[in-house]
Amino acid sequence: MKRRWLTSLRILLGLFFAAGGAMKGSAVQEFSSVISAFDLLPEEWSLFTAVAIIAGEMFFGTLLMFGIALRRTGAVLIAAILIFTLAAASALVRGIETSCGCFGASSEETIGAGTLIRNGIILLLLVIVTAARPHEPQK
Repeated sequence: MKRRWLTSLRILLGLFFAAGGAMKGSAVQEFSSVISAFDLLPEEWSLFTAVAIIAGEMFFGTLLMFGIALRRTGAVLIAAILIFTLAAASALVRGIETSCGCFGASSEETIGAGTLIRNGIILLLLVIVTAARPHEPQK
């Protein structure tokens, strides 16, 4: 039962990241503008950063869905969600009102406490999935 639950959670988290990347990928320029609005990077880095985030979310989300290199994949996604959360917290503290861009151009959610709470929950779930011992076949 525990193994089935962890597998389902892993697949859902992988789908969350892969789909989020795909949704951002449908409007790369808009996502690039969202990154610029955070005012953390030079403007000329925004497009490259957007493409890297999109590719990374889709790639590592897919790896997570299929359970490939689970510990490394989980570690990369944990690092990513930590960076996203720190960027969101930074924007919040500096009074920047912008979309989180979490789900592409259709995402109109303004960064707020809800964003940080959601990211914290995702972080916790990623840690659970990543730290779980892989299933060993019965003899």
